[in-house]
Amino acid sequence: IQTDVYLESSPERFSFLPGFSQIKRMGEAGKEYDLFLAVDCADPDRLGEAERYFKTAKKTVCIDHHISNPGYAQINYIVPEASSACELVYRMLDPEHVTKDTAVCLYTGIVTDTGLFQYSCTSPLTMQIAGELMKTGIPYPQIVKKAFFEMTEPELRIKGYAMSACEKCFDGRCVVSILTLDDMKRFGADLPDLEGIASELRNLEGIETVVFLHENADHTYKLSLRSGSDVDVAKIAVTLGGGGHVRAAGATITEPVEQARERILSMIAEQM
Repeated sequence: IQTDVYLESSPERFSFLPGFSQIKRMGEAGKEYDLFLAVDCADPDRLGEAERYFKTAKKTVCIDHHISNPGYAQINYIVPEASSACELVYRMLDPEHVTKDTAVCLYTGIVTDTGLFQYSCTSPLTMQIAGELMKTGIPYPQIVKKAFFEMTEPELRIKGYAMSACEKCFDGRCVVSILTLDDMKRFGADLPDLEGIASELRNLEGIETVVFLHENADHTYKLSLRSGSDVDVAKIAVTLGGGGHVRAAGATITEPVEQARERILSMIAEQM
């Protein structure tokens, strides 16, 4: 059985994952698959280059935990209250057949989607599954170090700049940070280096909601939203054509960034 895995970008920090080198970005023109598994993708538009294979596949399955997912595949396994797509994948497997390599990948997915088990989506079942994966002998301290704390110099510098250039509003309860392509060029950073900035901004004292925008190569902006307990950022993201979770969501912004910023802050103000 031939199996291909497609991702638009694969951050080097995850190169320790078994099978990382086999991930593809572009497929063969006109190729058709018997089965297409869309994992952790709330909308078919976010499948990127792989969407062409989704449209021509004989059978399509979606495994996801985003509350905004409309159920776009022929078979949908969507559980919004689950901590992560990897938790759902584990639920589908026979635990006796979960190898150490598989456990490394699933554990990585769970710890990254739960922010090291600190997000509200973390449940007793999540912790139980993580424990079962640890029993396979995975190097969980190294996984956490690689996924969360180890950084290249450009990544460290661009994250530091994003923090220093941020702006607080609503009496310090909301923070906004915007990065342009020129900013990234200045620090020699690439898009994967921006991973985690929105979540780290949430660590600022007194912050309820985070608005993080960064410019894409086509001059659109990727929006990442994070919140504590007062703001449903999924509602805001859906209004902007995106989606996600109540506490973590995103969208692609095509309007001028300052205009988008004001519109986003207005929607946050309504909920606050």
